[in-house]
Amino acid sequence: MPLDPVLAKVLLNWRRKTRFKNPEDWVFASPFVAGRKPWYPWGVERRHIIPAGIRCGTGRIGWHSFRNTFMTLLDETRAPMKVQQELMRHADIRTTMNVYGKAMDESKRKAHGKVVRLVLPFEGGLMPLEVFAIGLKEAEFLVGRKLGKYLCNLA
Repeated sequence: MPLDPVLAKVLLNWRRKTRFKNPEDWVFASPFVAGRKPWYPWGVERRHIIPAGIRCGTGRIGWHSFRNTFMTLLDETRAPMKVQQELMRHADIRTTMNVYGKAMDESKRKAHGKVVRLVLPFEGGLMPLEVFAIGLKEAEFLVGRKLGKYLCNLA
């Protein structure tokens, strides 16, 4: 599935900022191995995401918190259940909500674009994808102000 144009623009902007700009480089290359490998997701979670969530008062959050938030935002777009299942990559639709049907690619693109715009409501602002490249203080602000408040409102 093609990336939403807004998300593609964010990633291209990131590519211009990172020191790992070659076409063969990882999008989120780890500086610990001179960009030859990506960041390890669980290391990012342990070193940055969990501590930032605790410091901003949202509690212990992790990758699954982002996944749950994505599903909530996706549902907020009123995307058909089959689109939600496929975007969540659930093998069995019962995991999503026991709804059947074939999602059209255009529906998936539109639903994904709506989620991108919910998370990235304006151009030129701080983007969630940059959390891997900015300092912990900025990451704490990002999680605390944008995602943290949203997660707290879901509870």
